[in-house]
Amino acid sequence: MDLLIAQIRNAFRNTSFPGNDDLTDSFGEEAEALVAEFCDKTNWAQLDAGFLNQAPDGWGSALSFFSGRALRFYLPAYLIADIEAKLVNPDPATRLCVFVTPMMEKSG
Repeated sequence: MDLLIAQIRNAFRNTSFPGNDDLTDSFGEEAEALVAEFCDKTNWAQLDAGFLNQAPDGWGSALSFFSGRALRFYLPAYLIADIEAKLVNPDPATRLCVFVTPMMEKSG
């Protein structure tokens, strides 16, 4: 487990903060709450599981509302918390499969 976490930290160590204006591509109450909570959070390694579990504003839905650049920046915090079995609501594996994997076209 420690080796995997070290590999994640190493893989994302040079990922740049997307900026406060590029935290989400979405609109609405949850997206606005996401911007409010993640604004100026420029070090993903300092985000603890308690914050990640509730963000934004108790919904625990931040992974659904991040822009592509924000997801890339904050993903390691979620992956590490998940590996450590500290996540309650967010599910990074599902989010990656649903939102990053191309959808297959139905045949027929």
